[in-house]
Amino acid sequence: MLHHMDWDSADDVLEVLTDEPLRTSESRQSKPRTSNISEAEFSCHCCYDILVNPTTLTCGHNFCRHCLALWWESSHKNECPECREKWEGFPKINILLRDATEKIFSEVVQRRRAEIQANTKISRSLLSFQRYGDKLGRSRTSQNKGAGFFFSGVLTALTCVVVSTTVN
Repeated sequence: MLHHMDWDSADDVLEVLTDEPLRTSESRQSKPRTSNISEAEFSCHCCYDILVNPTTLTCGHNFCRHCLALWWESSHKNECPECREKWEGFPKINILLRDATEKIFSEVVQRRRAEIQANTKISRSLLSFQRYGDKLGRSRTSQNKGAGFFFSGVLTALTCVVVSTTVN
């Protein structure tokens, strides 16, 4: 049974739900502390460098988009390069993780992006991978999206929690 309660503000509700006082707008805007974050936590398990356009598979592993494209092109398999679990649907760039890596490791990401764009083999591989995804997307539009897409949303939410706790 729900009880009606009068609240002074929405902030009171959040304080009760979290058992913590809310931060002021000043503390929310302060720069995140990144001293405990290492490059290893944001590294691709294919190239062992900082993730560029991190792509999260349904198994939860993250890889650079171009590394995944090169893996897919050479193996002709829709499976994780690390655990070999088959992925569902077409892998998407994890925008939250991409933004975090670009913010924390901006110089490294900019350098790597330039290297990737200058490499014609990688460019061809990325184009081929994207065409495959487009073709797959067109064939799946009429089908039910299923649990794979739900799971991708769950992965995005969990990544948000991990990145925010790591940064803070």
